[in-house]
Amino acid sequence: MLKLHGAALSNYYNMAKGAAAVGRLVEFSPWIAGSEFSYADPVGYFTFVLSAPSAQANADIDLPGTLPGAKKWFEAVGARDSVTRVLADQAAMHRPKK
Repeated sequence: MLKLHGAALSNYYNMAKGAAAVGRLVEFSPWIAGSEFSYADPVGYFTFVLSAPSAQANADIDLPGTLPGAKKWFEAVGARDSVTRVLADQAAMHRPKK
């Protein structure tokens, strides 16, 4: 059982409430807004890229694991050519210059 106090407890409850809200708003069937891949999918994907580590570090919440279908959706979006190109570009930007 988590032993959280003060700000950490507040973070936990806020993250849990946020995850519950996302769970009510999205379908992941198979895409975030239904049967068609849409702009919502890459936006949601990169939101997860930023929010999942924060949820884990600040509230010990496995964000994709709390939302039914989110892990499979995350993997499917991450495998798309457009997303892999963006991830490669981001990684190149962060490489030290020679």
